Amino acid sequence: MDINLIRQWISKGEDERLEFKLKANHPEKIIRELVAFANTGGGYLIVGVSDDRKIIGVKYPDEARYEIGKAVEKYCRPALKLKYFILTTPDNRKLLIYQVPKGRKLPHFVVNASGERKAYFRIGENSIQASPELCAILKRSANPGNTAFTYGETEHMLMQILDREQTVTVDSFARKAGISRRKAADVLVLMVLANVIRIHPSDNGDKFSMIPV
Repeated sequence: MDINLIRQWISKGEDERLEFKLKANHPEKIIRELVAFANTGGGYLIVGVSDDRKIIGVKYPDEARYEIGKAVEKYCRPALKLKYFILTTPDNRKLLIYQVPKGRKLPHFVVNASGERKAYFRIGENSIQASPELCAILKRSANPGNTAFTYGETEHMLMQILDREQTVTVDSFARKAGISRRKAADVLVLMVLANVIRIHPSDNGDKFSMIPV
């Protein structure tokens, strides 16, 4: 891991594959980012960089790594396989860098003390909580051969709605099609897995649209 490469990354700013944290004193926030990277396409998290892209460094990187490691082991399910690097800059500042590969068994969750599970997903420079529909897509995309798809009346209705309105949510599709929310969610998930439509995850509710031909 080369300091010049890291400086290039930092100069470009955060994106879907890169996140900065100034300190490691809130590991619960850091593990959300790590889980989001695992659920998306992988990425790097650098501890010791401020929001305005200045290299501040970590005073005790080994202690920070230990605290983050404990949080990952305790709260991330399935377990994350991470690589870490401690990089020293020419002016003797320490950076703690985590490399997160894309998870093999998706989705990954953060499990809190009461057992509640939340998955996170990376959109641009933000990590958002994944909806139940996105979790289902992530889980089932690992075994695409097990996805049965039938184009029937409900699916035809969905395509007509999308042709008119460009996007739908689970709730709007259920309402317009006169079906239950669960049925609407199932249809949308299957259509995404069949590469007929795409999902646009959002903190304000996922939207679905047709894939351009």
